[in-house]
Amino acid sequence: MKEYTNKEITIVWDDTKCCHSGNCVKGLSKVFNPRARPWVNIHAAGSEEIMKAIDRCPSKALTYRKN
Repeated sequence: MKEYTNKEITIVWDDTKCCHSGNCVKGLSKVFNPRARPWVNIHAAGSEEIMKAIDRCPSKALTYRKN
């Protein structure tokens, strides 16, 4: 499990739950880029936009909490 944080939210990624639907990448590729390291760039978009993209994760491998 990995965490990525900014001042407003913390993204939690549990790779054991990921079903690779691609919703995160399709929905917000400037934040979620599987070819980059780290693959999550939490500073590439606003927190509200990121939360909306994470809400579309069918496996709930990506979740967030408000800081």
